[in-house]
Amino acid sequence: MPKHLATKSSAVGFYTAGSTSVEAYFDVLRKSGAAVRRVLIYTAGGPLVLLLRPILTSEPGAIVERTSGRKLRFGQIAALPDLITDVPVITDADLKAAHCVQG
Repeated sequence: MPKHLATKSSAVGFYTAGSTSVEAYFDVLRKSGAAVRRVLIYTAGGPLVLLLRPILTSEPGAIVERTSGRKLRFGQIAALPDLITDVPVITDADLKAAHCVQG
């Protein structure tokens, strides 16, 4: 996990009861998910990520190259020897609209 999220999440006391987890931590979960997605995209793009990033996207379970349709499953990326975790911090502008979040 990117350092900026790991540091923040370890300082926050999480508490869940009943079915309040997603509602109570919606923004934290969105930013965490977006950060992990960014790590996967940067790792999948490797050293060419700055060139490839505009054509890389995600779909459930995979990072996809838009032009060719080639896919790397999340598990394949996670199994790579080096995950790139030094990625730009997620801002609110990076997040999908709340109504577009898959649930």
